[in-house]
Amino acid sequence: MDYKQHKLLLKPIQPDLSDYKFFCFGGEPVYCQVIRDRRSTETIDFYDMNWEHQEFCGLNPVTRNGLTPVARPATLEMMRQICRKLAKGKPFVRIDLYEVSGKVYFGEVTFYPMSGMGTFTPNRWNSVLGELIHLPKEES
Repeated sequence: MDYKQHKLLLKPIQPDLSDYKFFCFGGEPVYCQVIRDRRSTETIDFYDMNWEHQEFCGLNPVTRNGLTPVARPATLEMMRQICRKLAKGKPFVRIDLYEVSGKVYFGEVTFYPMSGMGTFTPNRWNSVLGELIHLPKEES
């Protein structure tokens, strides 16, 4: 097989989808964890709902922030509305969404990311995020 024939068999490399994981507290999305480049050098960045980059990283202990900022998704407001509907009445939930060609796609709802065993760095963010969870009081 010559080079021309071989080139026809090659498929163009598609970029990895960015995974938008919204951390919702009390029914409201507060932070978005963006995971990029899963097939190569996975990076994880957190953004608040004003799309300002946050100093913390997690939950995977070996993954770090990306070297370039993540562009604000064009569908961010739609994603936030979806999160509010799905997270309503829940003390904490993580909602995973994707943006493809200007459309939002649902991934999953997770109640215990990393089975509740993941940590954030710097360590103080474990407490900061934990304090955002307000569990309902049991009636006696």
